[in-house]
Amino acid sequence: MNGLRRTSRRTIRVLLAVALLGGVVVASHGGEARAAGRVTECTLTALNSPTEAGQPARFRFFTNNDFERGGLPPGGPTGTVTFFADADPIPFAFALPVIPDGGPTIDHSSVIVQTSDLSVGTHTIRAVFFPLLLSIPFTCPSTPEATHVVRSTASATSVSSAVNPSVWTQSTTFTASVTKVGGGSVAGSVDFLVDGTSIGARPLDGGGNASIDTSTLAVGNHTVTAQFLSSDPGTQNSAAVLNGGQTVTSASTAVALTSSVNPTETGVATTFTATVAASAPAVGTPTGSVVFRADGFDLAAPIGVDGSGRASFSTSLLAIGNRAITATFAPASANFLPSGAALTQIVELARTSIGYTGATTGDFHDPAVVSARLTRSRDGVPIVAGSVRFTIASQTCSATTDTDGRASCAIVIADPAGPNTVQASYAGDAQRRPSSDSGSFAITREQTTIVDTGDTVVLNGAALRASATLHEDDGAPVLAGRVVNFAVGSGATRQTCSAPTDVTGRAACTIASTSQPLGPVSIVASFDQDVYYEAASVTRSIIIYAFPAFGAFVVGDRVATVSNQVTFYDSNWSDRNATSGGDSPNSFKGFAATPGPLPQCGGLFAATPGRSTKPPSTLPAYMGTIVTSSVKKNGSSITGTRVGLVVVRVDNRTTRPGGSGDDMATGAVVATIPC
Repeated sequence: MNGLRRTSRRTIRVLLAVALLGGVVVASHGGEARAAGRVTECTLTALNSPTEAGQPARFRFFTNNDFERGGLPPGGPTGTVTFFADADPIPFAFALPVIPDGGPTIDHSSVIVQTSDLSVGTHTIRAVFFPLLLSIPFTCPSTPEATHVVRSTASATSVSSAVNPSVWTQSTTFTASVTKVGGGSVAGSVDFLVDGTSIGARPLDGGGNASIDTSTLAVGNHTVTAQFLSSDPGTQNSAAVLNGGQTVTSASTAVALTSSVNPTETGVATTFTATVAASAPAVGTPTGSVVFRADGFDLAAPIGVDGSGRASFSTSLLAIGNRAITATFAPASANFLPSGAALTQIVELARTSIGYTGATTGDFHDPAVVSARLTRSRDGVPIVAGSVRFTIASQTCSATTDTDGRASCAIVIADPAGPNTVQASYAGDAQRRPSSDSGSFAITREQTTIVDTGDTVVLNGAALRASATLHEDDGAPVLAGRVVNFAVGSGATRQTCSAPTDVTGRAACTIASTSQPLGPVSIVASFDQDVYYEAASVTRSIIIYAFPAFGAFVVGDRVATVSNQVTFYDSNWSDRNATSGGDSPNSFKGFAATPGPLPQCGGLFAATPGRSTKPPSTLPAYMGTIVTSSVKKNGSSITGTRVGLVVVRVDNRTTRPGGSGDDMATGAVVATIPC
């Protein structure tokens, strides 16, 4: 048993046997004493059952000293008594009276023993009597028994809070103190419960105390219970509730408001940052939102704080002046209290910078693309929708900046060639200061192109109509009044004329009487450089021709094609000259004595049959020749249509007409004469 030395049943039998000394008492099975002597009545009484664990339990062994019944001599039996709790001997250090020979002694009536070592529970107590050697041998008819109950000892628990009321997230310590009723040590653990839910168990220390820290209680009032769980069966469990409960209040907060730049310039994005923190003793990051205001007006919808307790808002729309900025924190729950902060934001006119980035040279009358970039001086941020004015000499243009602060436009240069200046300027506005930039700009002469548009085939001795068109390199006409010079031929036969351009760039003049060698002759149209344009010239060939001294030769319209070899005089002319009007009479040889007005086209020519009218014997090397579509004979008269004129280069290999009747004249068509 707990608290007693364990002794086997065999040991009990031995103890009983050694008490006989000479056979007076013999041990009986089951622990009962039997003697050959007289029998006395023996009883065992539990004097204070029940007791609590650790308290003394007292037991009284009693013998009946009845002379009549037992015939005992005065003084009654003497001997020793051994007490057993269940199967274990009870130590007799506390037997009454004092035992001189190592065990409780009968004082002629009773002996009392006490022990504090009985465990919790119900115990069977036995007392074994051993008579003394010299006494009259007495025995107990049976081993007396008694029942004793040991109850666990009640405990008392109290609980306290180190901080009450506490602020949300503030740590507090709950301490439970456990004592045993009547004194003594306690062992076990304490389970702490908040609103019926365990927050942890802690073992008792040597002083009977256990503590737990917590900082996670929600705002409000909480029931705190400490439940003592004894690890000693001799000590009862107990519990306690914190008086008034644990009160948790909302945590105060503080807002720190900052500006990314102060003072700032209008149009510059300024970021306001509100940092919300829990005020001591609370810890953690508050949740909720912040409303930013300028001069009492909301700048935006509420902005939630992030995991670091920060909320930010950027704006570039603050008006110039001193602006009162506030940030008000609204918590997302009752765990925190609202708070706010304020600052004064100074907003000034924005300084600007403009840099010219466009062309630095351009031709007269051509568009020069000018450009610039407009930014804030402070941070280089582009200024959008700013109006920039560009100037080159006397010309200007304006443009609006794009999202990158760039503006560009084209100036058509109208000033003479030479060094000049280009300037980009920004006039500023109600929010920004003006700025400008300038640089050198070289105006160069515009390139020109000249196209000759004059006569291409000219009758020698007649007027030559010279003309040309002077264009800029992009095809636009030059300014009116540019002088174009024309020169036909070279050396002693060189003939010239000049004319100014009109608004279309055309210049025209006439050489009244052309006097040039027959055949191809060069004509040059040229423009000399001036302050606006570069020089230009063009050279081409014209054909100078002549008619025979009288009359005219004729070719059919179906052979009168440039580069064709033609026969313009022959006895078989009709076979060699196809006409669209049908066959020609065989009697027509190709010479018209009466050609009609030349060099006009249209009308009729007349001829005589055969060779009745002889052509001139000397022909021009480049000869004007009639083109006919029909030749008809009526009696002795031959007539033909005059539908065009061509220049025939007369072959030197042929015999000139006017000789024998078999003479033939040929040549190549080199040009068509405009009618």
